[in-house]
Amino acid sequence: MLSDEQRRRLEQEKNSFEQSYELQSEKIARLRNAFVIETNPLSKFQYEQQIKNEETELKRLTDRLDEIEKQLQSAQPTPVISESKATQTPQFQDEYYKRLIYLNEKSQTEGLSQIGNLSLSNVFVPLKIAVNYRENARSAIIPQEGDNTNLQEERTIWNFFNSEKRSIVLLGAAGSGKTTLLKHLTLVYASKQQEDWNEKAPELIPVLLLIKEVYKKIVAPINPPGLPYLIAEETKCIVKGNQTTQLSQWFSEKLDQGLCLIMLDGLDEVADESQHKQVTDWVDEQRKRYYKNFFILTSRPLASKDAYLKNADIFLEVQPFNLDQIPSFILRWYEGTEQITSGKSKEEINEQVKKQAENLINRIRNSSSLAAMAVNPLLLTMICTVYHKNRRLPEKTVDLYKVIYEVLLEKSQIKGVPYTVQDKQSVLQILALIAMKLMQNKDTKFELSKEESWIKEQLAKLESNDVTLEKFIKYICEIGLLVEHEEGYQFAHLSFQQYLA
Repeated sequence: MLSDEQRRRLEQEKNSFEQSYELQSEKIARLRNAFVIETNPLSKFQYEQQIKNEETELKRLTDRLDEIEKQLQSAQPTPVISESKATQTPQFQDEYYKRLIYLNEKSQTEGLSQIGNLSLSNVFVPLKIAVNYRENARSAIIPQEGDNTNLQEERTIWNFFNSEKRSIVLLGAAGSGKTTLLKHLTLVYASKQQEDWNEKAPELIPVLLLIKEVYKKIVAPINPPGLPYLIAEETKCIVKGNQTTQLSQWFSEKLDQGLCLIMLDGLDEVADESQHKQVTDWVDEQRKRYYKNFFILTSRPLASKDAYLKNADIFLEVQPFNLDQIPSFILRWYEGTEQITSGKSKEEINEQVKKQAENLINRIRNSSSLAAMAVNPLLLTMICTVYHKNRRLPEKTVDLYKVIYEVLLEKSQIKGVPYTVQDKQSVLQILALIAMKLMQNKDTKFELSKEESWIKEQLAKLESNDVTLEKFIKYICEIGLLVEHEEGYQFAHLSFQQYLA
């Protein structure tokens, strides 16, 4: 049994380590951003070594935090919470919402170095959503010419909170804005502003879980957690002073009442087929158990029709930016960025921002390749970042494509795919060889069976030489650079092929 003084010291140490953990996480994020945009191989290698060292320190902090938590929990009996006490937790809910706002109010693009932290509320442009059949979803990062499969009535996600369809699978290509959309929903609900977006929107408690961060718990061989416990495990890290048992009971009650919006982001990031099935089965089971709640599951389009939920109520697809959304995003992005860099108010920089944004908008309108890329929110963010940094776009378009490829290769979390600097350069070289062959043959499509032997030879040279041809092609397709057709494969856009060649 701990004395009051011992408990006080442990609590102080826990608070100190939690602060150090947050700072260390931010430091690693900055290093990863610097790694992505660095072009010098030696500097990239140094960044990679530094990241490994900092991740070791982060693990040390995590282990110590776990030890402290165990000491604090073992020193007292497991609390028994009555139903009345479980319902009386407005203070916890307020703290939970404050932390959600803090964690989601900044707009961050994974893998991309940015200038300061833009406010998500200021730069968010409502994404258009179309009802879709799962087999029609587009995986290409840039829509293909003549692709009008899903040209139906386009709405926003808020239009789907009035229906009885409470189980939603939201599909979208790499960089289409799926994660940002879920962060937007989290922020709006945590701020209790849902009626500003849809006056009939139900009041819900938002829960955002990144599948890449929780799936190992779900596929655990012994006693995989139920949804309330999994939420509690993730939540206790952001809401101090609450134990898993307390949080699990609170969320269990709210789930039973149908008061939650459960958002599970990135089903495609579980690459192992058996683990993927375990995750989808688990989600199906939780959805049936807590059927009164809203569930949104996001994924890139996957090849297998059985790769999603078995009985989803509706499949939706995020649509590319249209001609109105592109200028709106650019203007919002410039307003937020200039406020950060200049320290001036929106009113003071109004004319300057409009001029800079209009210059970039005109550049995009006058370039077919830039216009094709700008419909993808991730690629448009890259264009804005490069243009703002240099006050112009690179004279050589290859410099822009270099950033794009670095970010896309860095973003992927697919298991069994190259991660080292040397491997990434080798991946680009293989793609460049494919592109060169296509250019020499004056073609845009290739049959994998005809290219299989030499691609396998190149894959064997990778440091991760267990990468199979199937894994490699799946990887390139799922990050959106290659598109599969009945007659073979082609690059998502001709400009990508030209750049690589």
